[in-house]
Amino acid sequence: MLIGIGLSQLLLNELTFKSFLIIMNNNDIKGIHAYVYNTKRHPVGVLAAQPSKAKPTEVIIGWSRCNAAAGDRFNKQMGVKIAYERSAQSSYADVPESMTEQYDHFLDRARRYFNDKKVIG
Repeated sequence: MLIGIGLSQLLLNELTFKSFLIIMNNNDIKGIHAYVYNTKRHPVGVLAAQPSKAKPTEVIIGWSRCNAAAGDRFNKQMGVKIAYERSAQSSYADVPESMTEQYDHFLDRARRYFNDKKVIG
């Protein structure tokens, strides 16, 4: 269920980080996610943050990125699903090198949004 949307845009190195603040209600767990776009303004990845189920005072960030070199096409629904699943599983997989700057900006944004919780990146 969509609750609110906010817009911002930052141009970074090879990718454009265009974030749509989407607050979702997922089984009474609220989270935010942002899409990562390439220089041609095509979406290529998703960053997501939500409180941990095991430790509700902690927020875990998950990510997904399309492997365009292997011929994959980005699917927003699948990307959001994968990013939230990694977040819910407290998966600490390394973020791809091409997404590190966007990840740092999203980490700051998640800290501001979840200001009463510890954000783990």
